[in-house]
Amino acid sequence: MIKHIVILLSMILLILICTKIVRSTEKNPFLFPPVLSCDELKDKLIVQLNLWQYRGYVKLCRTKQQQTTTVWLSSQQDWLTINDLLTPTLLMPWLITSISSTQITWQASLPSYCHSQVIFNMKFVGK
Repeated sequence: MIKHIVILLSMILLILICTKIVRSTEKNPFLFPPVLSCDELKDKLIVQLNLWQYRGYVKLCRTKQQQTTTVWLSSQQDWLTINDLLTPTLLMPWLITSISSTQITWQASLPSYCHSQVIFNMKFVGK
């Protein structure tokens, strides 16, 4: 009888330990994410854009007030079309600040604790 009680208590203790481990590894949605250094953030943003190559653009002028611009980027086997210079969510937080036949200038704001922005020039790669 004592042997069964010891086994039962051991199992209960094991279950309590396991649930505590599982709870401690779960993400708490109310905790702030760890703060990355400004240099780490800048590097991540530049890597994000370095995956893409600038392939060209077309600017259509329908009237003096109405223009549409389409930009094409490629990454290995994928193509990305950007219309009216609206940044797709894939490339957030980057914004296109200028575009020419030879390069696109991108700008991204870092978090407020960095007090800076990142500027990236993407050169035209034609084939």
